[in-house]
Amino acid sequence: MKLDHPAIALLGRLLMVYIFLTSGVGKVFDWQGNVQYMNTRHLRMIPVLLVLAAIVELGGSLCLITGFQARVAALMLSFYLAAVTLLFHNYWAFTGMLAATQETHFRKNLAIIGGLLIIASRGRESGHSDKNPSKVKTNNRQGDLRIKAQSGNGKERGELPPQPASFCASVRGAGKVLRKGSGSRFPPGGRNRRK
Repeated sequence: MKLDHPAIALLGRLLMVYIFLTSGVGKVFDWQGNVQYMNTRHLRMIPVLLVLAAIVELGGSLCLITGFQARVAALMLSFYLAAVTLLFHNYWAFTGMLAATQETHFRKNLAIIGGLLIIASRGRESGHSDKNPSKVKTNNRQGDLRIKAQSGNGKERGELPPQPASFCASVRGAGKVLRKGSGSRFPPGGRNRRK
C-alpha cells in the first residue's frame, strides 16, 4: 500500500475538518442555541465572536479540503482550537463526571491541534509542499549554465558546476543531431556493433 498517495492525505484532511465544518454549519443554522451556550462562559460581544468563529471554521475547512492555503488555514485553525479548548473545556474547573467529560474533550482537541500543526508544517499533502518537487531552475549568466534541483520543501539539493558556453552549445547541437537521426558517424546499432 502506498502511504504517500494523495487520496490518503485528502481523506485525512476530510476527517480533520469534519468537526470544524459541522460546527460552523451548526453555528449558522442554530444561532440562538450557540448564543445560549456561549453565555454559559459569560463572554462579551457574543454575536461578533460567533460570526468570527463561523468564518474561521467554515473558511478553514474549505481551505483544508481544497488545499488552497492549507498551511495557513491549518495554523489558523490550530490557534482557534487552542483558544476554544482553554475556554470551553477547562476540565479543572469542574467536578465528577462533568470534569471527566470535559477532560476527554480537552485531550481530543489537543490531538486535533497536533494534526493541524503537522499539516501546517508539511503542507497540503503529507510529505509534500505546495511546490512541484521536480521543478528545475536554470540560470544562463555570462555564458555558463547552472542547474539547480529543488527538493520538495523548496530548498536546493545541489548545483552542477558552471559549464562554458561552448559546452552548452555542443550539448544542444548533439541533442538536435540525435533527434534527427542523421549526421551520426556511427553505424545504426551503435559504436561497438560487431560485423
